[in-house]
Amino acid sequence: MAKVFAAAAAQGISLQQGEYRIAEETDGHLRRFQVMLPIKADYPRIRRFLASIAAEVPTAALEHVQFERQKIAEPQVKATIKLAIYMERKS
Repeated sequence: MAKVFAAAAAQGISLQQGEYRIAEETDGHLRRFQVMLPIKADYPRIRRFLASIAAEVPTAALEHVQFERQKIAEPQVKATIKLAIYMERKS
């Protein structure tokens, strides 16, 4: 998660809140850490943030992203990003 927060900070994106959940995979050696992040920033910053996560966190998968803009002239968009970060389960 430190790399996700660093990627956000590099783009000037504040991650003030989020939802976090660990989901155990029943067959295998992986644990899935699910992260839901609400973000408000301009579209290019959000895209760079997501690209940075893909480059810096190879075990992360983008599961869902939703963009919302109230008015066409508004420079910032609200985005909801859902990530899965896979980790090895300790026996």
